[in-house]
Amino acid sequence: MKCNQGNSIWVTFCFFLCGCIMFPASLQCGEYDNLVPTAAKDRNIWADVLFQYEYDDNINTDEDVKNPSDKYSVSPRITVCFPPPSSIFLASYRPAFLFYENAKENVEISHTLNLTLNHRFSSLLEAKLSSYYRRWQEPEESIIVVDEEGRILTDDLGQPRTSVTKRSNEYDQSSTSLNMDYRFAKRWGTELEYEYFYYDHKDTVIGEAIDRTSNTAGAALRYTVSFNPRQGQSYPTNILLGYRFTNQDYAVAGKDSDSNVAYAQYSRWFDPRFRLSLVGGYERRKFDGADTIIKPVQEEPYVNISFLSMLSRQFNASVSYGYRISETAEELFASRISQLISFGLNHQVSRWTSVQLNGSIDLGVFKVDQAVVEGRDDLIEEFQHDLDQNIFQLDLTIRRRFSDHLVFSAGWRFTDIDSEIPDNSYTRNRYNIGIDGLF
Repeated sequence: MKCNQGNSIWVTFCFFLCGCIMFPASLQCGEYDNLVPTAAKDRNIWADVLFQYEYDDNINTDEDVKNPSDKYSVSPRITVCFPPPSSIFLASYRPAFLFYENAKENVEISHTLNLTLNHRFSSLLEAKLSSYYRRWQEPEESIIVVDEEGRILTDDLGQPRTSVTKRSNEYDQSSTSLNMDYRFAKRWGTELEYEYFYYDHKDTVIGEAIDRTSNTAGAALRYTVSFNPRQGQSYPTNILLGYRFTNQDYAVAGKDSDSNVAYAQYSRWFDPRFRLSLVGGYERRKFDGADTIIKPVQEEPYVNISFLSMLSRQFNASVSYGYRISETAEELFASRISQLISFGLNHQVSRWTSVQLNGSIDLGVFKVDQAVVEGRDDLIEEFQHDLDQNIFQLDLTIRRRFSDHLVFSAGWRFTDIDSEIPDNSYTRNRYNIGIDGLF
């Protein structure tokens, strides 16, 4: 059953902060430049506000009866930063005030808190801590997770981060991750990771299928085949052997699980413009409810292939393919097999104008032997074969900077879900324009 959130996030943060104070060292300036906007350089505190209008042609995600709506939002944010030489610490808080012209609840307020702490203890040891807390009113279907600049977020193995949740009511969500990299010889190093995830839906009926906490711990041994120095920088070729353990604790009976993943990774920079990453492994997931799931042990390959190309300073592209066991919000199934093909294009048209295009095709399968059958003796007769769920998403964003303090954006997001599970298929278009000002 689902655990309470507890204080594990803040305990981890406090221990890490104490270590940064005891072992100060310098960080690379490039990390600071990537995290801090140009207009906020050399400042410890700044604020920005985003005004956005959005038209949603299917706000209730219903294929039969579409309910279009206009959406207006105001999202101020305040950010605190402590820059190098010892560490990079960023903390931001953003409330969002939303008004829907045609929705069940017209006015909504959300809250988002983000913490980032990067520290280099010595030339051999680096650590990164990131944490966020989000209280939102209506989780929306989002296949590929992108940051505020439109870049696809990935995990440490190059898999695009995904978030598939049903549109409903208020929920709390938080995540804390700690990654450490220790180089104990010229070519040898270790990578350690830990992530805590928490999700709590306020609707008890919906929450039974999706509420959960998870703890993930992993370690990898890295060998650098070559460093490939170019123009004063290193573009290494690495081989990793790793292991990852994940415990999922759901509110609903039968979906709790322990997952073990063993994998090998090969990554290579062919030159400063091209990077290839190959990950192959094996996952074994054991569900606690032997009496509630038809097949309580699930075994699948774990695969990810990603390619990044920086064709020029103005244009870069990425493409990836992944096969894995993924979580699902469907109460009738304990898991979902996902084959995810994704791509991203980023073009800096001029100094002030950029275009980002992200897309994904998620070929999902709900296997009948992973059905949660507690209290549903009719499931075996009802589902005689595996059920497909295919998701296609396209996201286009255009940004125009009038200055380092003022940015105009316009975007379009298309979602098409074709599912054999009843009432899960729909198409949806969202169009938005916004202005973001930094003070």
